[in-house]
Amino acid sequence: MLLIFFVSIFAILTFPPIHFLAFAIPENGIIGEPFVDCGGNFIEVLFDTRNPFVGVVFVEGQFKEPRCRSAFVDESAIGRGAARNAQIRLSFGTCGIKHTKREDYPRGVFLSVRLVVAFHAQYLSKLDRVYDLRCFYMEMEHELEKPFTVRMDPPTIHSKQIQMPNCRYEVLSESPHANGPNQFCMTVHSCFADDGNGDKVQLIDEKGCARDKYLLQNLEYVSDLMVGKEAHVYKYADRQNIYFDCKISLSVKEPFCEFCPVPNCADPPRRKHFNFISRKRKLTKRHLEEEEEKSDY
Repeated sequence: MLLIFFVSIFAILTFPPIHFLAFAIPENGIIGEPFVDCGGNFIEVLFDTRNPFVGVVFVEGQFKEPRCRSAFVDESAIGRGAARNAQIRLSFGTCGIKHTKREDYPRGVFLSVRLVVAFHAQYLSKLDRVYDLRCFYMEMEHELEKPFTVRMDPPTIHSKQIQMPNCRYEVLSESPHANGPNQFCMTVHSCFADDGNGDKVQLIDEKGCARDKYLLQNLEYVSDLMVGKEAHVYKYADRQNIYFDCKISLSVKEPFCEFCPVPNCADPPRRKHFNFISRKRKLTKRHLEEEEEKSDY
């Protein structure tokens, strides 16, 4: 982004109120137009006077601020030569410099301030001048174009040979589709809900019993190798995903046993989980309370 500045200055002749004080008005005046430097982070103004300047240059309304005024005692104090006898340098963001943004073309920012040139160090006189100073910093945008090409890598060929089916002969008992009796028992235990960041809540303990009836009731063993339970829908607060982790223990079924043993669990208590948000479909809050009362009997 480039900034181009323009300067506009308006001089206003001031007529101060009459004071019953006696002082000598110096014979002096401003020659020509002031020289204004709109810098990158400052504004500097130089004034040419007929005689050495012994007054003060200050921002209107900021006379008591040392950085907002520039006083001169004699010509030897002028650092830029006898031709430019008065000057002041103001930094951005100080002395009440106003910022006005221009949205129309050309777009940019106006920085404006009012300066007072007083030829006497303590009083205002008819020789004094007021200048409205405005610096315009124009915003310019340049589009840079550079052609480039994207070369795609050649496609990678992955091949996998499908294994042909194997033919075998077996002697089956009683029926060609018969399955042998189940020889295993299954126990689900040590189940946890995890948010993926290390925050875990135990749902089923090491014995296979539920820990919180409002999150998950005791599991129902449908068969020796099938277990399940209908539960509420719940999730972690401010989390999109929830992960479940369970351990499954397999054991050999005892001889002459028709059914596998299942965990003997009491009704789980209700526990408070402040990091969970749970809800059950088609049940209102009142229905949940009724279900809780029924479960207590």
